[in-house]
Amino acid sequence: MTDYMQRDGDTLKYNTAERYYTFTPDVFIKRQAKAHEVRYRQIDGKVAEAAFSRQRIENERDAIAFISKNTVIPVPRLIDRTDEDGVGCLTYELLKGQTFGELYWDLNPEGQQRMENNLTAFIREVLLPELSRIRSKTMGQLSGVVPPPPRVTVYDKRPVWQSRSSSRDRYVYCHNDLDLHNFMIDKETLEVEAVIDWEYSGFFPPEMEFPFWAEGKEASLEEGHCRKMIALLDAAGKLDIIALFPPMEC
Repeated sequence: MTDYMQRDGDTLKYNTAERYYTFTPDVFIKRQAKAHEVRYRQIDGKVAEAAFSRQRIENERDAIAFISKNTVIPVPRLIDRTDEDGVGCLTYELLKGQTFGELYWDLNPEGQQRMENNLTAFIREVLLPELSRIRSKTMGQLSGVVPPPPRVTVYDKRPVWQSRSSSRDRYVYCHNDLDLHNFMIDKETLEVEAVIDWEYSGFFPPEMEFPFWAEGKEASLEEGHCRKMIALLDAAGKLDIIALFPPMEC
């Protein structure tokens, strides 16, 4: 949710509870909130730092380079990455398209349907196949940290999650937040221009890749589903957890 938005000429700035964003005609800047800027509050009024905030922005930095090198999935071009006083900042070349949700309501019904069809085809024919072929015997982000998706921490708030290993390449690379707002769409062709926001990505059981684009966030927060995801994260790699939890239909 956007907490604050300000426009100054050609520059647009806005922030959420833990991220600050700046758009100029040429670049998009995403940075971690500084300690005094974090807006999460506990019952006693003290600031509560967002879980894995620093690790996630570092992971996005690494993931963009990794995905760009190892797949044909389109991602934004990372121009610079800086660290000032412990605050991570990523600078990207500005994409010319819009998010799926922003563009959708500017289109007529025919255009909306064409964009939906293009997105579905991209996910089924490019995105998921490309991610699923990148495998690992160890669970976690590229750095080895295991920050679970937000839907998991709703029901399990442990501060540290243990990585798991498998005797086979059990874990696939997951984006972990494939909601519609993370697909940038070319305004002319209505094709996917880029997949953005790789903060939660890493090697996880394939069942972790929830179809947000089709079912939305509310369905992902259903308790039964979240408990299964927790069991997947806790299961030793040698268990046949595919049999326990069959992969979801795309």
